[in-house]
Amino acid sequence: PKEVIHWAHPVIFSTLLLGLGLSGLKYGVDIKKFREKRGVSQAEYKEARKIHPQIMTYLMFTALIGTASGIASNLALGEPLLDSWHSVTAVALVGGLVGQYASGNWLESHGNQNAVRLAHRVFGMGSMTLLFLHLA
Repeated sequence: PKEVIHWAHPVIFSTLLLGLGLSGLKYGVDIKKFREKRGVSQAEYKEARKIHPQIMTYLMFTALIGTASGIASNLALGEPLLDSWHSVTAVALVGGLVGQYASGNWLESHGNQNAVRLAHRVFGMGSMTLLFLHLA
């Protein structure tokens, strides 16, 4: 049925992406707060350092699956793919997540570099902003 095709993508992926995105954001902020000595314990920092990359990796792959699902939904419903604000924000969101993923991996393999850390933060906050715009 058309209703299932229309609503399955937004319901499933908004739930997944918001849950993963907000959780990943929380752990990322905990890491930042610990580095700035602002009320995060060593145990919380260790947990965040372990969980943040895992959550964000899941988010990245979920977003890619969500993109494919959105394309499939549009094709099934006979709607145009690239003629909407929704498609623009989807492409920008995936691009932001790729940038965040790449900068996070760079930090893991090359150590603490302030410019890369700033880029990672900008990509992360930008991706969350784009996610909310995409849902609108």
